[in-house]
Amino acid sequence: MRIPDEIASLIRDQFPAFDQRAVARELVDLMLMAKTPGEIPFQSQELSRSWGVDEALIWDVVNALTVKGVVEVGQGVVSNVLICVGLKSSASAVKKRSKRLDMDSVKKKAIQARAADLKLKDVGPAAITEISRRIPFEERNIELDMGFQGWLPTALYGLDGAIFIITPDQRQQLELEHPTVDMQAAFALMYDDLRSERQSRPTVPNAPYWIREWIKKHGANLARQQDDEAPNLEDMVIEAEY
Repeated sequence: MRIPDEIASLIRDQFPAFDQRAVARELVDLMLMAKTPGEIPFQSQELSRSWGVDEALIWDVVNALTVKGVVEVGQGVVSNVLICVGLKSSASAVKKRSKRLDMDSVKKKAIQARAADLKLKDVGPAAITEISRRIPFEERNIELDMGFQGWLPTALYGLDGAIFIITPDQRQQLELEHPTVDMQAAFALMYDDLRSERQSRPTVPNAPYWIREWIKKHGANLARQQDDEAPNLEDMVIEAEY
């Protein structure tokens, strides 16, 4: 389910600043993906820490959306609840007609939307799913603490969980370009840098360039360990005991 056109238009018109639009879209995405679409627990401090934005910015966006009648903040059992009646209605309508949808068409449109989001052109399904994916909100902190697992966090990881996946072909090409570099150690250190330095994280399209620049800068310190050469038996002197 995608963001309804009227809500997407309101976000574009209401929030001229990128960070405000990003927070608004992420809030709507969370409500779209929620177990009960259109309703999520609203813990502004936790969202602020996870997204790396000021809590005041989140409240500014929520208050603006509340004034426009898009959302409302209610009191839940444990915490506040953010509710979007429009999304709840849309989710109900989608559920009723879901059996009649052409799933191939839906999948194609999703891929096209993802390509546009990544600012990539003339790419197919394999290219999109091969180089990137998004980690769900509730799994992001856990995944980030697990160390390098074949992917790097990108500039929007805090907002939408976007990651750049190192494919076997990409790794092989980098090893050919830098045969003396211990690539596993390089990726692990890249990951540690991006984990702690959010401002340094590249966008998905920019990630290949960022990786190569990182290797140029730090690769000399990560020389691949060479196995000791086996001794040449012909050169060994064997002393017999008498």
